Amino acid sequence: MNKLFNFLLVLILLVSCQRTSAPVPNFPVSRLPEEFLSLGAMPVADQTALKQAGEELYKASKQGMKLAPDQLYVVAAWGFAAGNYPACEEALQEYLAQKPQDGKAELNLALTLTALGKPQEALGILESLLKIAPNQASLLKNYGVTLSQLGRFAQADQIFVQALKVNPRAVELWNNRGVVLAQQGKLKESIACYRKALDIQPDCVEALVNQGLVYMSSGDVKNAEQCYQKALKINPKYAEVYNQLGMIQGKEGKYPQAIENFDRALKLQPGFAAAYNNKGLALYKSGNFDQALNNFNLALKADPNFAEAYYDRALAQTILHQYGPAFEDLSKALTLKPSLNGAAHTDPRFSGLKNDPQWAEKFRRLLQGK
Repeated sequence: MNKLFNFLLVLILLVSCQRTSAPVPNFPVSRLPEEFLSLGAMPVADQTALKQAGEELYKASKQGMKLAPDQLYVVAAWGFAAGNYPACEEALQEYLAQKPQDGKAELNLALTLTALGKPQEALGILESLLKIAPNQASLLKNYGVTLSQLGRFAQADQIFVQALKVNPRAVELWNNRGVVLAQQGKLKESIACYRKALDIQPDCVEALVNQGLVYMSSGDVKNAEQCYQKALKINPKYAEVYNQLGMIQGKEGKYPQAIENFDRALKLQPGFAAAYNNKGLALYKSGNFDQALNNFNLALKADPNFAEAYYDRALAQTILHQYGPAFEDLSKALTLKPSLNGAAHTDPRFSGLKNDPQWAEKFRRLLQGK
């Protein structure tokens, strides 16, 4: 009996040793860029190798394998590239526990926290790093981006100006500065920044698209469309451009063409909430109310906090005499975005809800905030 027990014990130990010693693919940390944001620019072969190594190491860690710092860093890079930001944060936190004060890892942790919707936490890390390296362009850029995500646009602009003094030919910085200037209503200055970015890099699609957005917001549809057409020549698979072209055609009453462009955007980017909502509006304005309602539903499935989609779905429900759901959706829209109250006050498309004996008083009280 003892001999049998000993044999089983040896067998279990041998099997166990085979499990833990199985080779796990790795990826040289030296081949990773300074910022995880640049992972997409790596050679395709490196991206494939990183994906394989990161996934295998992540699985091994979940099965109890203790990862070395370099292996943790590979898992973090894979997690960021794959959009698995919780895995990335977990790996970076463990990495920094083993190798504290690694500036590159702290920067990438800040990027990850921003991606996770934790900009305030990211800000603290970036501010600490800037005390050590106050003129590091990459830190300044990410600090400015994080400030803009917190709605601190004027301060973000100051940071981008400081970063541009360090690196005046950084296209991304000119583009980012254009964005925060536009957010402050400084449209001419914003366009000047996009032009500067395009002088340095004429094929910068992001600058072209953002310039088009500013032209659109200032009512210059002709120049906006020119920007979008140039962008499509550079990148014919840019979903946002088709969405914007559809919006232009919608404003011109060209609803079939607009719907075609929204469909192109959705083919390139499934789950594109804004494109679903804009397609819904085009269908609504062309009298296809049931189809419009379906697209508003899809927009809200993709983004449950999309205030404008609740507002627009309420419009479709109103014209279909679905006053109960319309009232609920309008309530949600005003809760998520109180500034829509003014539009609801004067929007004649809510006349059915406003004048219905059962809902008129509730509608009035809703707009009064009662």
